[in-house]
Amino acid sequence: MTGSRTLWNDLLAHDLIDEIHLMIGNLLLGEGVPVFVGKPDVTLRLIDIRRWEDSDNVLLRYEVRHKSI
Repeated sequence: MTGSRTLWNDLLAHDLIDEIHLMIGNLLLGEGVPVFVGKPDVTLRLIDIRRWEDSDNVLLRYEVRHKSI
């Protein structure tokens, strides 16, 4: 899913996400809308890093580990 911050925060809060893929570029944009709302009750484990030749972009792939209730 791309660009729906409200939806992915709801899915994360209801234990419906297994992985998060974050694309990071080399441009600082300053203030903006936060990616996550509050502090989700999950931990993330980095499982893969992908780089492209001739690019400063990086794709970080995280496993979502939900805390037991």
